[in-house]
Amino acid sequence: MLDTMPKPRKQTTEPKHRGAVLFIRLDADTEAALVAYIAAQDVEPDRSAVGKKALHEFLSKRGHWPPKPRA
Repeated sequence: MLDTMPKPRKQTTEPKHRGAVLFIRLDADTEAALVAYIAAQDVEPDRSAVGKKALHEFLSKRGHWPPKPRA
């Protein structure tokens, strides 16, 4: 019988989580608009930055951004 041991894990000093990850599926029209928006910028932003900015604007209009300090 073979005895197996797990491989030692590489230790890192980086935190395991750098924030929540949100995946969304875009329809073709929304993707085309996003690609056009990114292409129109002087400096091409990464898609995460564009999504984060849009989410901040959405939450701000509804009074949830910036988050209120916790008591």
